Amino acid sequence: MTDVFVSYKRDDLSLVLPLVTALRANRLAVWWDQDIPPDAPWEATIEQELANAQTVIVAWSPASVASENVKAEARRARHGEKLVQVFVEPCDPPIFFGERQGVNLASWDGRPEDQRFKLVEAAVRAILSGERPPSILSSDTGKVRANRNPLKYAEAHDSLRRALERAHVSAQEAVAILQPFDGFRQSVALEPLEERGRLMRARESIHEMRVAMNDAATSLTVLSSSDGKLAAQISRPLKQAHQVAKRAATCLEAGLFRRKPRPSEARTTAMRSVDYIIQASRFAAVTEFA
Repeated sequence: MTDVFVSYKRDDLSLVLPLVTALRANRLAVWWDQDIPPDAPWEATIEQELANAQTVIVAWSPASVASENVKAEARRARHGEKLVQVFVEPCDPPIFFGERQGVNLASWDGRPEDQRFKLVEAAVRAILSGERPPSILSSDTGKVRANRNPLKYAEAHDSLRRALERAHVSAQEAVAILQPFDGFRQSVALEPLEERGRLMRARESIHEMRVAMNDAATSLTVLSSSDGKLAAQISRPLKQAHQVAKRAATCLEAGLFRRKPRPSEARTTAMRSVDYIIQASRFAAVTEFA
């Protein structure tokens, strides 16, 4: 099995070659597209090697950030929890990758004894041994961030990502359940028992969404001690999602107890919750939704 799969844009071949050479010199089994035999199917070979690799180094540059193939490989690596990011030229990483730390190799001269390369190697070997890789480097400068507990920050980011995903799923479930109530009047005639059943299931989904958003708020408190600006950006849409979710719950309660049936309004507010949750997630750059 390959230790390292290197993902890069072919335009950056000369920038990535020293990295491949140094990794191999340190007894790591490295695969990159230059190893594809002339008669082998290019796409199938890359997919197989990407799946078989234990770690994936993605070399970001302006060219690779614009490459759909590189971003697709990076997403696969991230989902497999085997992603290591390096920057071979100054650039901003693609959306949803900025929250993960990377090593700045833009001015690296190819020497394996350089501290920056050692950090890349350490991250690779940590993943190979089943450990969490070091995450204390700034993606833009490569300098150590001394004002942050990297493990605590990473755990909070991960918890925030999972909480927002849960909130998003629950909100979408509520919207789907309330589909027959679209518009000011029911678009589909429902029997009383079915109508009540839908309202109760929607109420449960809204409750789960609110619990998940409370968990997200807890993670946000941890992040605020390290990155107040980021926390402030996420906080606003998260609070708005809380408010509209509370409104949706009120509407559902009214519908269940026949005080003033408003399931249509409940669906509208649930849809607004979805929008706010996605907005919070984009500010956080911690997750993406299809």
